[in-house]
Amino acid sequence: MAEREPDVIRREMGSTASVIAEIVPDVKERLPDLPAPRQIDDPESVRFRLFDSISTFLKAASATQPIVLMLEDLHWSDKPSLKLLEFVARELANSRIMIVGNYRDMELNRRHPLSITLGELSRERLFDRVLLRGLQKHDVRRFIEVAAGIDPPDSLVDVVHTQTEGNPFFVTETVRLLIQEGDITAGAGLEGGTSSWEVRIPEGVREVIGRRLDRLSERCNEVLTIAAVVGRQFRFGVLMNLIDDASENMLLDVLDEALEARIIEEVTSEIGLYQFSHALMQETLTSELSANRTVRHHARIATALEEFYGSDAVDHAAELVEHFAEAEVMLGSEKLVHYSMGAAEAAATAIAWEEVLAHYRRVVQAESPPADARMLADANFGITKASVFLDRQDEAADALTAAFDGLEELKDRDGVVNISTHRFTAITIRLNEALGPILRATLQYVDPDGNQAGEIHAGLGYALVDLPGRLSEGEQHFVEALKIPRTTGDVELKARALGYWLT
Repeated sequence: MAEREPDVIRREMGSTASVIAEIVPDVKERLPDLPAPRQIDDPESVRFRLFDSISTFLKAASATQPIVLMLEDLHWSDKPSLKLLEFVARELANSRIMIVGNYRDMELNRRHPLSITLGELSRERLFDRVLLRGLQKHDVRRFIEVAAGIDPPDSLVDVVHTQTEGNPFFVTETVRLLIQEGDITAGAGLEGGTSSWEVRIPEGVREVIGRRLDRLSERCNEVLTIAAVVGRQFRFGVLMNLIDDASENMLLDVLDEALEARIIEEVTSEIGLYQFSHALMQETLTSELSANRTVRHHARIATALEEFYGSDAVDHAAELVEHFAEAEVMLGSEKLVHYSMGAAEAAATAIAWEEVLAHYRRVVQAESPPADARMLADANFGITKASVFLDRQDEAADALTAAFDGLEELKDRDGVVNISTHRFTAITIRLNEALGPILRATLQYVDPDGNQAGEIHAGLGYALVDLPGRLSEGEQHFVEALKIPRTTGDVELKARALGYWLT
């Protein structure tokens, strides 16, 4: 309207001008002599006339020059607006016009009006979907290069990307804060990866998030704070057990308030499951709590979650561990150890060795280590296996020694043999030849002509053949290992021994 002469507007709009002017005042300002549209009593007919008028105008306007329409934040559209979009999309299929709309897919569930519209348009193949994500790691790396004038280490890129989830505004503010405080290279010479950088919430981000939280009621902020301690995701049923004097309707009203403010969102895969729209929302809320109150919240949450999951609690061990660890000073170590063992086993199944190591460390480093020495030995051997994968040779050797010594003190012959015949033991001893006596000591517990002895000889051979000056000794152990299958007929032992030798 602002760029075209009245005569052009009148020509392109034609008879649709008076109808469109009812919702676009600029038309009436440019064409003040427009007559009022004909009155129609039927609401559906009125809406059809409006939709048809807009489509007709857009087709006419695009005949003069191609047009691109940008529609922002479609997830906030009301149903009538989306109905217009559906109508226009069908009418403009062969016109020189492109409509580009954006929306946050995490805002949608299957009942959201936009989900219904997208379903309608998909059936008629009227649009193409382009998934947009936050900045990728290489984008974050390039941003840091330009902003800070350095070649950023991988660990710095990882922590900035993880902390901000690629949100461009959060990336900008976080890197700016690191530069201002001189922390941009603070972790470069330290070990430990991302833990060597302390990335706090920048004030600009904190202020933006704070302003959004300030618009919420005091009760809503209280509930969200407790939810933030629960985690990025939280369940309605758990919150009900944590909020004092909370009725179901009150809690639903509070969560609806937070949903409307886009602080949280519903997770469509499970009814009653919510999550904070961004990790920094959660962190902002938890950062306002004192250490004492934080510990007490974790203690209540750990107990509430355990009760909520009931007999299935062990399936959620990783989640429970986080809270029992934070509340160890109040709740003790027994359940922390129990769930850490379960979480470690689950992580090992998923081959997530970093998590395996962290969980087993919790067991052996607990304020009150497990009274069950066998459990402690299992945890140490778990540390051995994870440390081998993560190339932490010294930790692997120390943990293997602790596991072996613990089982020997228990006089657990089977436990000692099981550890000594495991491939991780052979690998660990190969990394640290000082551990060789562990395997040799185990030979006293087994039949010298049995398969277990063969496994131990094969392990010793694998551990020794590559060590300086130990080739012949290692080969001799392989010879001993291969003698046994000839008598026992154990083809698997023969194959394993030959495989070790070839490796």
